[in-house]
Amino acid sequence: MRKPATLVLLFGAAVASAQLPEVTPTVKVGFNLPVPVGSDLFQDITETLGQIDACAQLPLWKGLGVGAGYSGTWFYLEERALSPTVIRGDVMRSTWYGKLQYEHYAGPNGFYEFAFKAGGSTINWDTENCPDVKRQSAFHWGLYASYYLHATDALAFGLTIGYEADPSAALTPDLLCLEDFTGRTTMEEPDPYRFFVLGLGFSTRLKWGRE
Repeated sequence: MRKPATLVLLFGAAVASAQLPEVTPTVKVGFNLPVPVGSDLFQDITETLGQIDACAQLPLWKGLGVGAGYSGTWFYLEERALSPTVIRGDVMRSTWYGKLQYEHYAGPNGFYEFAFKAGGSTINWDTENCPDVKRQSAFHWGLYASYYLHATDALAFGLTIGYEADPSAALTPDLLCLEDFTGRTTMEEPDPYRFFVLGLGFSTRLKWGRE
């Protein structure tokens, strides 16, 4: 009869599931590379230096949780991108956000996370062309998927991929104190800032030890 064997398998699966670590409050820090997509002009004028992202998060129910954090993204300007006009300077985007996430342990040493972030960005254009820093404010949102492996009970390292956007902000000539982009055809409605994100990071559990 197969019934005893089936019961043994079900019991084994239940035991294995019960031994999975629980999701706990964590602090996550990521070192990311946002790659501009959708706007050829933004890609040509800027070069991405990198992004640092940090957040604290709290589980609420069956892996669902909330968090809050900050990310800073840095770019520098390609001097000859608008030749013969020379542009020098850099761009920094500061973003404060709230986070909604789902985390689940796939085994005793690894877990995945799906997250949605929403908040506000301030983009500062600091160039030699302008006497003052030009600032943009924009709504920000992003979708991300991550997978982490534990190095110790408290510390895990992971890989993140994602997509994020500042849909209410776009590159316009006035940000560089120009009347137009020399030799470029500009659209009436320029493309908003959008990025594909790839990064490495770590997650620190705020509850020491695993159940």
